[in-house]
Amino acid sequence: MKGSLSQLKDICYRAQVDKAVKNFRQSDEFFTQAFEAHLCAAICHHFAIRSRSDTIIVPSTKPEDWLEEQAEAVVKNCIVVKDPDYPEDNDDQLYTFHRAFLYMGFLYNNLRDDIRYEDGPRILAMWRYWLIHFVGAGRHNYAREAANLQANLKADWPEEIKHLHTHNRTVNMTGKAGGGKPIDMLNEHYNLIIKTACKSSGANLSKSHVATISKTAFILLEAARSADREFMAPRSSSHTVRSHEEDLDKMINVILEGNLVIKQPGRNLRGSCFVDPRRKGLEKIESGWIAKFLHEDLLSEEEHYQENTVRDIEDPDDVSCYD
Repeated sequence: MKGSLSQLKDICYRAQVDKAVKNFRQSDEFFTQAFEAHLCAAICHHFAIRSRSDTIIVPSTKPEDWLEEQAEAVVKNCIVVKDPDYPEDNDDQLYTFHRAFLYMGFLYNNLRDDIRYEDGPRILAMWRYWLIHFVGAGRHNYAREAANLQANLKADWPEEIKHLHTHNRTVNMTGKAGGGKPIDMLNEHYNLIIKTACKSSGANLSKSHVATISKTAFILLEAARSADREFMAPRSSSHTVRSHEEDLDKMINVILEGNLVIKQPGRNLRGSCFVDPRRKGLEKIESGWIAKFLHEDLLSEEEHYQENTVRDIEDPDDVSCYD
């Protein structure tokens, strides 16, 4: 399909990129590059130009104000959900996908930058936007976690706990600006190292051996980094491919040639029916999704309390309920 992610992946020969995101670095780079291409295509369409190299005439008086107005127009006309452009029958799925992809790209890049620069308040603010997407995309576990986080921040947690969850979400192991990463991701990296070492131990694995491995994981990781610094050739680019700019121009041309930035009723994505998760998420939330979630969560807590209370009455000597 002209302009689809699958085609963009093929024209740039990104064979290691897949839906399961098994190779995160290549997948992350491809997603951000595809987002940049979609954004450049939208800007090209807005200024009626055909490529990034074309000249745009900027007025000499108050150029900053003019640029801000143009940026606002691009966001308003190419990204923001507007009812006239999103009829219920979803009659142009390619156009709908293009706008939704731009929105997702901005969400992803904003969240990534907030994490890298360890901006806790902005990370939490981003979760409000992600909640809409999770609900609309049917990612129920993520949606429930996002809603539960907002409920705790707004109503349940005392100020000390709010401060802890706001300003202790990231860690910077490099000491340099822009080196932050989520604490849970760092834990997953350490868990992978420990699990790999434990698996290699085979039948010799014991509790004391696991304890020793867990204590040496940090040392082994630093040793690997030191070896990389000493023996690996320095990177000449921050990208995994040398043809980044060339690939970007290819993507922009394909998106413009496919007219993804222009609404043309009757176009469908091959083998699927794409529905903008923003629209679906907003509809569910306006229909009482959050209130239903909070009510179900409250009922589950009451049922858990009643279950433990009944067990205490039936067998007061049974201490397993306190485990």
